[in-house]
Amino acid sequence: MAKSGAVLGIIGILLGAGGLAFGVLSWFSVAQVPVKNSWYDYIDYSSLSVSGANLNGLSISMTINTGEILYVSFTCTLKCEGLLDEFYIQIDGISTTGYDKVTRESVGGYEYFPISIQYFNATVAAGTHVITVWEDTDDSGSVVYDCALYVQTLTT
Repeated sequence: MAKSGAVLGIIGILLGAGGLAFGVLSWFSVAQVPVKNSWYDYIDYSSLSVSGANLNGLSISMTINTGEILYVSFTCTLKCEGLLDEFYIQIDGISTTGYDKVTRESVGGYEYFPISIQYFNATVAAGTHVITVWEDTDDSGSVVYDCALYVQTLTT
């Protein structure tokens, strides 16, 4: 019995060493994304506007250089009381294709929804830009919690 235990121990050591070698090789072979700059803004709570507006207090002024790629991420929790809530990433007041929408079948009570938007753009003109989140709702009782706006510029 002692020999079979020693053999199992050696096999275990060899498998562990092989796993460690594979992990190290995988770690170093993954291409790292070259992040140039990062900006972040956060708000705890905001009521939503029936007529549509930028989320209060959530805004990032950032600078992008020629050849850089823009990455924007927005997340929050929506407490929806109406039928429709929409969120758009805006650059200098112009809505982009980065959006998220929540629709409900009927009004009554409220429901919570996670909102998440990711937006990439490799053709943003060099210079200073303001990134905001536009929201629109059909019910003034809708609110958002824990809103985070994250912006990065990446090099190619």
